Amino acid sequence: MKNSRKRCGEGGFSLVEVSIAMAIAAVALVSLIGLIPQGLKTMRDASDQAIQARIHQQILSEMQLTPFKDKSGNPNIKSSSPLKTFHKQIRLYDAQGVELGYKNEAGSFVKGPSSVSDSDAEFSWVYSARIWLPFFENGGTPDSVGTNSVWGGGYEESDPDSKNADYVPNFLTVIIETVPFQFPGDGFSGRLGNAESFLKNPENFNNIHTFQTAIARMGMDYTP
Repeated sequence: MKNSRKRCGEGGFSLVEVSIAMAIAAVALVSLIGLIPQGLKTMRDASDQAIQARIHQQILSEMQLTPFKDKSGNPNIKSSSPLKTFHKQIRLYDAQGVELGYKNEAGSFVKGPSSVSDSDAEFSWVYSARIWLPFFENGGTPDSVGTNSVWGGGYEESDPDSKNADYVPNFLTVIIETVPFQFPGDGFSGRLGNAESFLKNPENFNNIHTFQTAIARMGMDYTP
């Protein structure tokens, strides 16, 4: 009796074919792995920009609610305006853009709305911001911006430098500088104390994000 079964042919890939396939897969994998750092950097940069924009908006909202004149109605807002307290103020924020506190004129840390201690602030500190109002600096701008003179606009008096006139502007230019890290230095107080020197150094200007806008005088300032 004749055996009707046919011998199955031996199939499969040759060593050369397997090597070529592995080489193609390796090239594709290496290319994909190479994109991961760039993708992570893009995500980190986008997150930094979003949080710094949020910080900018928070500061502007707070300043917009601050009257241009003090309670006494003193027309010389250069010396008496509540807005002057914001000028050159250094503020600290955590990774989510929540304010931790600020550096006062004496160089000490003042707790913010979150009421954290110095040690907690040092641990949570990620973003830094400086507020600058050119009006209180005779029109001068921060070093990271340049030497242009910026005042404000819509003065009630044509001479904004007059000390005897009611020269309340209708809007003030606000410049906010932010950096996505702590200032360099030894210890919390050291890093906080190095804020101004860091922001003045031209070598650091590429790390400073600058927001420039204006706050408008809304209606009438309060009176006692």
